[in-house]
Amino acid sequence: MISKRVRDRFVAQHGEPANLDELGRALVDHINNLGASSKGRDKGQRVLGLVWNISSGEQCNSHNSPVGIPSSFSDPERFPAFYGRVWLRLAKPPGWSVNDYFEGTCCHVGSGGGGSYDGPWDQIYEMWHKQHRRWRTRIKLDYPEPILYSWTFTIWLQDWPLIEKHYSKLDMLDMIKGVRVDYLKRNHTFTYEAEGIDAADGKYIQQYAEIDYSFCRDNLLNEIFND
Repeated sequence: MISKRVRDRFVAQHGEPANLDELGRALVDHINNLGASSKGRDKGQRVLGLVWNISSGEQCNSHNSPVGIPSSFSDPERFPAFYGRVWLRLAKPPGWSVNDYFEGTCCHVGSGGGGSYDGPWDQIYEMWHKQHRRWRTRIKLDYPEPILYSWTFTIWLQDWPLIEKHYSKLDMLDMIKGVRVDYLKRNHTFTYEAEGIDAADGKYIQQYAEIDYSFCRDNLLNEIFND
């Protein structure tokens, strides 16, 4: 169970977010601050990209729960939330469990792990690993490996009073218009990418886009084992 003190500490450092975009930027700053203050392997860690795609609706508190409420796998309750998926791109591999970067943020990651997970950096991830399989350790690739992670993602509305108030106002306006808000799902996409990353990715992809990878060793081995 997350205590109110944890949430208050996050707000004291980053301010009370008035909307989901502000919460996303605060989360980026939180992870970057961990890298700036670390003295171990995470020293200098920073976020190169953070994207989420989430929708409103009630969620069970079986694995995580709003502030001050214990989670319950055996007898879960339902609370208003935004739920979906988040993708994270880091400057380098984490020194400890990457899930720990979300500790103390009241933003909850669930199932997932390393990889592109059909996310915004699929193309650069696939291209880099094709090059890696092609050359193995014979040469050092001229572009850093994309360090990608993705998880299911939950934001409990009652943890963020100003965000909850914002969506309550939208619900009221829709009700005045005759919209059944109890059936309405609101979608939200947040996108952050460090300056220059998109251009650098595009240049690398274009450089190797015309290469035929059919002769790569992985494919040859697959043909042998499938005979």
